[in-house]
Amino acid sequence: GGGDDDDDGEEKNNKERGGGDNDNVKRPHLKSCVSIDEESPLSSVLAQSPLRAESGFGNDDHDEERNCDAFIDQFNGCPVLKFQIVNELCNKEGAEIVDAIMKVIGIKFKGSGRVSRSEYVRVNLVDYEHPFLSRVWHGVHILDGTSPLLTDKAKQRIRENNGSWPSHWFSPDVIRQKLEFNDLIVTVAGISNISALTVH
Repeated sequence: GGGDDDDDGEEKNNKERGGGDNDNVKRPHLKSCVSIDEESPLSSVLAQSPLRAESGFGNDDHDEERNCDAFIDQFNGCPVLKFQIVNELCNKEGAEIVDAIMKVIGIKFKGSGRVSRSEYVRVNLVDYEHPFLSRVWHGVHILDGTSPLLTDKAKQRIRENNGSWPSHWFSPDVIRQKLEFNDLIVTVAGISNISALTVH
């Protein structure tokens, strides 16, 4: 179905441009969403595999064990926060963003009662650069012992556990309890493929 959408979008865009006049072409518009997807295969590995491996259950499910091992090797036994950036003009010709850079800021509210303050922290991503953003870009942050999005006690416990999360922490509810942030600010900047102008 994606190929048909591309053809329809390209044909419609050619009619709109009227012979190559790019003055009225819209700049790429991005939207993002942040969530912990409990239905994804990765979430299944996060929430179940370490527990089953430790307790001895699920030994017949070799695929799940291999997924668990691959996950531990890739992220050192730490869960990840994953979100996506979507180019709403992905079916428009020339709406791609070249040399895109993504930056993420986490917002924490410190204090209680009438005295409170906002704290802004830089959130590191696994891949913060994209050479040619046309459709979707997934941002991934590892919730390890250096993550500013975790509580101080959680980071200390992870460091004491050789940089990995304790196996009994691998459930969506426990993971949420270890998080300490209120909002994320995601910014993306790059060069428009059709106008060569900087967009964000």
